[in-house]
Amino acid sequence: MITPNTTLPGPDDPSAMRLADFFKDIYLPQRLMGRSPATVVDYTVIMRKFGRWLARPAVLADLNDSTVGLYLAWLFQKEKKKPPTCNHHRQCLLALANFAKRRKLLGEVFDIDKMREFKRVPVCWSLEEFGRILQAAGRTPGIIPRQRGGGKGARIVLDTRRADDGWPRYSVRYHDKSGNVRTKIAASHRAAKRLRRKLTREADGIPARLWWPALLLFAFDTGLRISAALSIRWQDLDLADRWVLVPAEFQKQGADQRFRLHGDTVEAIAKLQPFGLDCVFHWPRARSVLFRHLGKVLVAAGFAAPGRLDKFHKIRKTSATYLANECGKAAACDHLGHSSMSVTSRYLDPRFIKRIQASEVLPRPVLPTE
Repeated sequence: MITPNTTLPGPDDPSAMRLADFFKDIYLPQRLMGRSPATVVDYTVIMRKFGRWLARPAVLADLNDSTVGLYLAWLFQKEKKKPPTCNHHRQCLLALANFAKRRKLLGEVFDIDKMREFKRVPVCWSLEEFGRILQAAGRTPGIIPRQRGGGKGARIVLDTRRADDGWPRYSVRYHDKSGNVRTKIAASHRAAKRLRRKLTREADGIPARLWWPALLLFAFDTGLRISAALSIRWQDLDLADRWVLVPAEFQKQGADQRFRLHGDTVEAIAKLQPFGLDCVFHWPRARSVLFRHLGKVLVAAGFAAPGRLDKFHKIRKTSATYLANECGKAAACDHLGHSSMSVTSRYLDPRFIKRIQASEVLPRPVLPTE
């Protein structure tokens, strides 16, 4: 069984400093200022998982060959994490260890090789498959609320006129989209609270059947990462000329990008404008909920339950693959904002790229005649 090293340094040893305190007081203000909030969350999650495995708060002295090696082995063997995930944990812990050594808080830095990562063939959706996804998205029920949990526009009152059978009934009064006062009856106070939340969100949110097609078409036209797509504001859009400016602050590569949108995309986005929200694709809930809802759209389109890489990142691969097929790999590299075409190559599905296949030009073997 894999067990961590439980030996701790003395209180006067600088390496006895808690890893979370080192990150918050030293590493974060000196290394990550101005970086994406997702990066901070990433480090926090990894440190929390490391401490959970240790069964105590992690300290700087835990960043040694033995402890980190056992932790990575536990991730791979017990948690069934794939090599890229294990290497990412190793990279973040190594960055913390190196910075601690530079600040003379840690003597030695662990020296553990990266796990071997296997290169997989990129897979994207065909245009017919993506059309099915758009069709399913246009039939998505429900709404996208303006705020987490909805508002408090509906009001619950005890309906004494309907309590003749001895059981209290509750009326939920709310304003519909036309501004008229409506009433619905609930059998209990708990049911009335659920109904109030539902009615408030419905009267105050964006229909999902409008929101999802607009987001998917936008992601297809731009190839943007989902974090950047959700950050687009109305002032970044020019619907008349069909241009969108993606600010560098929202981009992983830290550079502005400008895209021309298709007319179908502009038409879908224009349907969201009357709701008057700051962001074009307003999403008030957790990112994990967004991925889960896209999974439901894909299942409704006839696909098997998708994995994490078969969701928004697959749209990015689809956009890059068809652009590379029409305009070349360099255009796809610029489209995705990659630093080199070797990175872009990992996004291009060879099934949809026009190129000569070996089986089409190789001479065929000649069988001997009898």
